[in-house]
Amino acid sequence: VHRLLQVLEEEGFVCQDLKTSKYRLSVRLFHLGAVARSTMNLERVAQPEMERLRDACGETVNLYVLDGIERVCIQKVEAPHLVRQVVHLGQKIPAYCGAAGKALLAWQEAPFVEKVINATKLKPLTANTISDPDAFRAELAKIRELGYAVSRGERDAEVMAIAAPIFNQEGKVIASLGLSGPASRFSVTAEAIRQVVKASSEISYHLGYHSVSEPEH
Repeated sequence: VHRLLQVLEEEGFVCQDLKTSKYRLSVRLFHLGAVARSTMNLERVAQPEMERLRDACGETVNLYVLDGIERVCIQKVEAPHLVRQVVHLGQKIPAYCGAAGKALLAWQEAPFVEKVINATKLKPLTANTISDPDAFRAELAKIRELGYAVSRGERDAEVMAIAAPIFNQEGKVIASLGLSGPASRFSVTAEAIRQVVKASSEISYHLGYHSVSEPEH
């Protein structure tokens, strides 16, 4: 063990306290951690899990981030079917409606949520859009409790969707992972929910997020 410590000290990974003779980690590890975080590209980390989720459920998978009070699709893996939901990369969509948008908003600070409500007036896009502010706040609270969001035709009356948040190493929600498909074929099931939550948890884990219950490996 002493030989190993000597090598680590020579390489700058540990240093010895001259008074106590005890060893501690050096700042070089902090710099290595910073390099690791800077190379953790969200899209690159998410791609394998997005493909796995698409293959497991047979529907389109989209990755969204917030852009102001809207959400933007930054990556997608499309379903193999001719009939499928289509969202273009870079397309901006209101954040207050749809599973992926609600999954992004549910973990934001209350003032930001109120900003979204006031700016959009929760204008209904379909008959299923949650347009009442109190009901919307209750929906976000429910999403935080469950860990995922569901949309049954809130943005597009013919589309069903499930989404879950993606956390970074600081425990902040930086994106949401959405699984969606036409209502004629895709339905919200316990298995589909499990697959979406599993995929988002895996992505979060590889971005450095460590929750109380981590995904299985």
